[in-house]
Amino acid sequence: MPADFVIDVHAGVVFTKGAGVLGRDDVLQHNARLIAHADFRPQFSQLMDVSAVSKIEISVNELEQLTIPTVFERTSRRAILVASDLQYGVGRMTEVFSEMNGQTGVRVFRDAQEAFAFLGIDGVPPADAFTRLVSLSHA
Repeated sequence: MPADFVIDVHAGVVFTKGAGVLGRDDVLQHNARLIAHADFRPQFSQLMDVSAVSKIEISVNELEQLTIPTVFERTSRRAILVASDLQYGVGRMTEVFSEMNGQTGVRVFRDAQEAFAFLGIDGVPPADAFTRLVSLSHA
């Protein structure tokens, strides 16, 4: 699956991990599953780790549209963690489109520690957070 998530209810954070080819339908399906999840709250923060995404098949127009119907509150903090210049560029476009739509808390990061600090998450090594939460959710 191109995008999966784990919700840490105690921290109030949704950890999303993307991998492989990511398209518009993948984002829409991710959002639908997130909204339907019993533990999800719109006021939660989100860490979107797209560093393992190898290809982005989303047009600029689709990206702009994807920022309009957000599942999070407009003031929720959402950190986009990237590894490549292409990912950074798409992340920055997401940030700008989100701001144009009144979402004030979307930021792009190349450094996981900085993303965690932005979200107010302390004491969890960024490289282990998603793996740890996935293992807990499947226990």
